[in-house]
Amino acid sequence: MDDARRDLVKLVGAGELRMNFELLSPFDDSTVATFASEDQIPTSFSSYDTGDGEEFEVTPELIWVTFSPTEEFMAEVADESTTRKPSDDPPPENPTRPRRRKSARGVTDFLTTSLIRQSRHFN
Repeated sequence: MDDARRDLVKLVGAGELRMNFELLSPFDDSTVATFASEDQIPTSFSSYDTGDGEEFEVTPELIWVTFSPTEEFMAEVADESTTRKPSDDPPPENPTRPRRRKSARGVTDFLTTSLIRQSRHFN
């Protein structure tokens, strides 16, 4: 877990991810607010989205750190996916031929059977 957190923080430093601080409701663990920096987190919070709008103390247990891609990184990934050539994809390791589906009695599936019947009808 520490390795993953360290790698995510490195990606924040590289400008690829944004660190978010989600405030969870002490009543049902839903996210009630998201803050862009630790400095923005209040010491108490109230909202009608939590309980009856009752104020509660914000404790470290109620803060969940999440990561999301930055707009710049998302644009870069989108740009790479549009400029990627099909030849850039590696060949499949185990290419398989498409198999013809058969029912339990060994006849072709309904679609194939229907097409055969239609072609006989029109010929």
